[in-house]
Amino acid sequence: MPNPIELELIPQQPIPVPPTPPVIARSEIDSEQLQTLISIFANANPALVVLPQGKTFSEIKGFNVRVNENGTGVVTAIF
Repeated sequence: MPNPIELELIPQQPIPVPPTPPVIARSEIDSEQLQTLISIFANANPALVVLPQGKTFSEIKGFNVRVNENGTGVVTAIF
């Protein structure tokens, strides 16, 4: 199992506009699907995501995973 992802609070920064519009696929999910996803992250053992101290999964208002071209990525949680 890989090391858990530890999130750290960062100051807000402007998001650069991409030079060409990306292709986007999305789906709206119902509350049961959302709670299932939150439960997967919150109850994974060993932990997949470690939130900043004092923050809980129930406080998350937004969650984003970005995949970079070089195979790395960035995970962002908005509280």
